[in-house]
Amino acid sequence: MLVVFLLAATVGASGCVVRAQTSARVAPPPPPAARVSVVAVQPGVWVVEDYHQPVFFSNNAYWMWDGGYWYQTSVWGGGWNRVTVNAVPVTVRRIDRPRRYVRYRARGTVQRRYVNARRDNRRVRRDVRRDNRAVRRDVRRDNRQERRDVRRDNRQERRDVRRDNRQERRDVRRDNRQERRDVRRDNRQERRDVRRDNRRKRRD
Repeated sequence: MLVVFLLAATVGASGCVVRAQTSARVAPPPPPAARVSVVAVQPGVWVVEDYHQPVFFSNNAYWMWDGGYWYQTSVWGGGWNRVTVNAVPVTVRRIDRPRRYVRYRARGTVQRRYVNARRDNRRVRRDVRRDNRAVRRDVRRDNRQERRDVRRDNRQERRDVRRDNRQERRDVRRDNRQERRDVRRDNRQERRDVRRDNRRKRRD
């Protein structure tokens, strides 16, 4: 399942594209709870409540601060990828001391939402299957195009060979005609020389 989540995290279920630098270091996975709550901490930024890492939700993605690096995933329960600071939303990047939101518990009346991890995981699997089907379609399309290109190149090669053969036969016929003309000319010249020599002999 981790491989599936890692694939899905780069695609993004929300369609939001984030340029990320993947790293061998991956943050610990979330707890197996089917449902988690996120509470608003500032406009446009939510934090996962009572979690052992500071995880924020903004711009349809989750952002986690760990060991001086930011990590991102598109769905709760997905694989975390390390990202550059520029990829993190400004509202999240400007949070003062993200570590103070570890095991954060909201007090009083705050805006709260719930995340259904199982539902998101099903959506991730659907997206991965959809992307895999698209990849297979692209591969089949590329293979068909490659076969068409090969057939076209073979046809062109055969046409070139036939054209070269015709040109070669034309050149041979032309050379043969020229050779016969040269032979006839030499024969005529030889007969003229013979007649001239015979006339000289008769005069002498």
